[in-house]
Amino acid sequence: MRHFFMYWKARVVDAELAEEKELGHGFDHNAGGNLWKVEPDDTLWVATIRKGHLVLVGRLIVGERVTYETARRRLKGRNLYPSKYHVLPRAGSVQPIREIESSNLASDLRFKSKVNDRLAVNDGKVSAMQLQAMRELTPESARLLRKTWEDRDPA
Repeated sequence: MRHFFMYWKARVVDAELAEEKELGHGFDHNAGGNLWKVEPDDTLWVATIRKGHLVLVGRLIVGERVTYETARRRLKGRNLYPSKYHVLPRAGSVQPIREIESSNLASDLRFKSKVNDRLAVNDGKVSAMQLQAMRELTPESARLLRKTWEDRDPA
């Protein structure tokens, strides 16, 4: 089981929050060309940047990776990004999208990489350009995100 860190533009987060409020589905889908490497039981952590601050917005525990056509059939009526790869959640794991201000975590996050294994944080702010590629988190960073997510569970 691996953990990946993925970026959504703030406007995408806003659209997803509005759709979730209207349809009540929770974070039950994600799409992107880099999802070819994601497998069942992996976890996707999604974040955005608001005024330079890192904001954690969602956790999706992968149930399966599917094609665009399959996602369209299963998620009828939804506005889906036309990507080759889509992931759907493990049964019983769907949670709402929510915004958790996480700037305090940015400098502690580590990625499995020999070159850029961390985010550059300047005055508590992060450039969204650093987050354009989906990156695999270290186990320690995954635990940090999980604790932050669960500690701020609205339920």
